Amino acid sequence: MRTDPTHRSYIDRNSIKIAIFDDRLEVTSPGKLVMGQTIEKMKQGNSNIRNEATAYALRYLKYIENWGRGIPRIIKSIEECGLKPPVFIGGETELKVIIYRNNVFYKPNKKIGFKVNEPNEPDIIQLIKINPKITQIELANQLNLSRSTIKRILNRLQQQEIVIRKGSNRNGYWAVKE
Repeated sequence: MRTDPTHRSYIDRNSIKIAIFDDRLEVTSPGKLVMGQTIEKMKQGNSNIRNEATAYALRYLKYIENWGRGIPRIIKSIEECGLKPPVFIGGETELKVIIYRNNVFYKPNKKIGFKVNEPNEPDIIQLIKINPKITQIELANQLNLSRSTIKRILNRLQQQEIVIRKGSNRNGYWAVKE
């Protein structure tokens, strides 16, 4: 996998991290998004260049085709393979992209051992199993729901003791009762 130095912050000397799991690939790039850039804008093809001199040199060398085509092309390629769309998390201090290996491990509305009150409960539980430190905002973004809906569902799951919050709200994690 090539990394694109035109969008990379070299102030933070940490390296890009790649983690391979049975069900997913996680790529974490240190450094925050360029001012004015958001994950939604990236998905739509908006490109904010951090280092213009490097960007123009790389374009001259034909390392870059066009501005803003990379993320939409990656998303399209992944979806054409029949995989779940990649998940983009963070952007404030680092950007993590999760690419799921196949749909065997992520099954929306998968049957679980309790009565479902809302259609999104199984998806929330599955995402918590994949990433116990997931935040309400990340859940809302991944499932295209409002944060208040996520909060309401999590409160109900906690009352039913299906999902348990361990540790503080800021530094804690979720556990799913089996």
